[in-house]
Amino acid sequence: MVWPKQVLRQFELVAPNAEGIAYLGPWNKLLYTLFSPEQNDFTVIPNFQESSTRDGSYLSFSLDVYLGEKPFLLVDINKRPSNLRYISKREEADLQMRRRLHDFIGDCPIPTLYGISAFGTKVCFYKLDTAEGSVIDPPFIPRDLGGATDGIPESQWSEDVLDSGLEDELYSVLGEIPKRVETPPRAESPDPSAARPDGCVIV
Repeated sequence: MVWPKQVLRQFELVAPNAEGIAYLGPWNKLLYTLFSPEQNDFTVIPNFQESSTRDGSYLSFSLDVYLGEKPFLLVDINKRPSNLRYISKREEADLQMRRRLHDFIGDCPIPTLYGISAFGTKVCFYKLDTAEGSVIDPPFIPRDLGGATDGIPESQWSEDVLDSGLEDELYSVLGEIPKRVETPPRAESPDPSAARPDGCVIV
């Protein structure tokens, strides 16, 4: 399976090395392809938040998928795709996603809260179960500033959302989410002939 041509075109229109905000439109198109508002009560909500690092503060962007008023998928769109080669930028992206998963886990309407950290089309998948004591997958990799380890590897974002085959993986993983959502039963219309406690009949 491949993405619809309308989705692919939106990503193709983004200039090389564009700022992360340029990917909001393409990712929005992709998410609405996966989660149609006609299914249940899905809404893709953009978020803009100021994030702080040791180099200062910057504006970060995300697109979060909600069921009604509750989030179940968080998509962080990092500042610039070329920043993926920097260890510090990967650390910032990883920590930001982990903070947000912890912030929203109490609101998740399904057993697992999902996350996608994206540098352009390069993605890393996260998930956190709502069960008490659960930990985020993938595990956190601390960096040894003494040089023993490089911390979070670039390969953690090795998958490209537009690569052949990844579409099927996204559909199989994220496409399962609507099936895990319990749609509230519709209220039954009152029987007009039902008797009220006082003996009157509803007419």
